[in-house]
Amino acid sequence: MLSLKRKKSVSSDCSVAGCFWLVIFCFVGGGLYYLVIPVAAARFYISSGYPLYSDVQSLLLSVDWVLYWQLVIGFFFAFLVGVLLSIKFPLLARREKYNSWQNIHPLFFVLLFLIQLYCYFLIRGQLFTGYMLSNWNEQYSVKAFLSGLNITLATMLIFNHNGGRKLLLVEWIPMVVNSVVLLGLGGRMYVLCGFLALLIYFRIFNHISLRKIFLAGFSAVFLMLIVGVLRSGATVSTEKIVYIFIGEPVLNWIGGANFLVTNAIHAFEAPSRMLSSLVGFVPTIIWPGKAEYLSSIGSDFIIESPAGGTHVLISLLSNFGVVGSMLSVVVLGFFSGLLAKIGARRRVYIPFFAMHCALLSFMFFRDTSLIHQKSLLINAFLIPYSLALLSAFFPKKHHLKLDGEQC
Repeated sequence: MLSLKRKKSVSSDCSVAGCFWLVIFCFVGGGLYYLVIPVAAARFYISSGYPLYSDVQSLLLSVDWVLYWQLVIGFFFAFLVGVLLSIKFPLLARREKYNSWQNIHPLFFVLLFLIQLYCYFLIRGQLFTGYMLSNWNEQYSVKAFLSGLNITLATMLIFNHNGGRKLLLVEWIPMVVNSVVLLGLGGRMYVLCGFLALLIYFRIFNHISLRKIFLAGFSAVFLMLIVGVLRSGATVSTEKIVYIFIGEPVLNWIGGANFLVTNAIHAFEAPSRMLSSLVGFVPTIIWPGKAEYLSSIGSDFIIESPAGGTHVLISLLSNFGVVGSMLSVVVLGFFSGLLAKIGARRRVYIPFFAMHCALLSFMFFRDTSLIHQKSLLINAFLIPYSLALLSAFFPKKHHLKLDGEQC
């Protein structure tokens, strides 16, 4: 019988079981927020007369609830199956007795900060104005770069702290400044994911207690809600804070529910939109017409998301169909479990694992597969680990050596 019972670690650092439970918690938490809460809070949302409440009311009467709940429960079950399958999957790489890697040199933080400042100069007229309008045109690529950069910076911070090393002020400044700027531009999701990844990392290695983690997490969410209220131009009040909290998943859910109502749902679909993600990795600055090309792929479906974002039902069903979606979530669970095992054996992969968990909690459920994959593979893996390799050419004083018994 497969078991996720936590085994006590010699150094109370990371354990495989702990990483398994963590990734399951993140997936289930994100699913509850974007799939269950919108339905549970729908009546309250309608009675409060919040934006698009009539759309929510109409969809409540139109959705095939048997299919809907089969999908929701199926996603949770499929992810768990994938994680359980990864438990018995043999890894060639065993826990190392000697674990080492090259930290990212502080000069790279300085370089990225200089690039940030140049980007801020390019969009100086849009700073601290809330959500940017659709007529932003070429400047939208700058905002996309800054958003993804926050994921990279958070991963770099974890990377450099992964051996218990104290972070320098110059390493903190780029992410702190960029987070403030993104909050002013309406990019709360990238700030939240970066902060959540840091909390996940601290939890993995017990650097701070659970009580402090929950307190920090609650404070961060509360701050994001207040920022959301202020960004909308309203006065901060309990009613407005509640609206921002439930409005995020409800408004995103409208797109997913509308997809179920207006489209024929098949068992399998050709993943043309998913394959387009490979094209999506090309930077917008290099290919300005990329957005138009991507929007034309998979246009056979009627997709309407009036509040922005792309609900997970749209991302999965339009690419794979019902049965194919379940299989894809099994693969996602298997990948997550495998990454948990690898991270627990080699600490160098913990930054990537922590960011994967953070993105799994939010971005997977409310953004396109393109955005999720790009943030994970490019911003959280390729850039930070490439910079770590380049840092090997610098003096070795930033080189960390770890006892394998620790992790």
